[in-house]
Amino acid sequence: MSTAQDEYLFRTATGLHFNCNRYRDNWEAAVKRAGLEYVRPYSTRHTFAAWSLACGVIPDQVADLMGHGSKEMIYEVYGKWKKDLQKDVEKIRKFTGDDFGE
Repeated sequence: MSTAQDEYLFRTATGLHFNCNRYRDNWEAAVKRAGLEYVRPYSTRHTFAAWSLACGVIPDQVADLMGHGSKEMIYEVYGKWKKDLQKDVEKIRKFTGDDFGE
């Protein structure tokens, strides 16, 4: 934020304010270029939460980072995926970096 020129932290490559429509357009183009099946950008929140729990991030921290009021919501929604992801923890850490979840 200390280097931002105004209240907008993110801008497009052409200097325009990065709003939800531009985000969606860029997201759709990136997914298409990558040859992936389309998923809503909101799905990245689910991935973050599930990966965090699988890698041992404290549920209160996950709740705080995601703006939830309690860890109960994190367990209720994302906890069911934790067990299935245990076999992938090393792959997740390789993707996110060794300090993720420590």
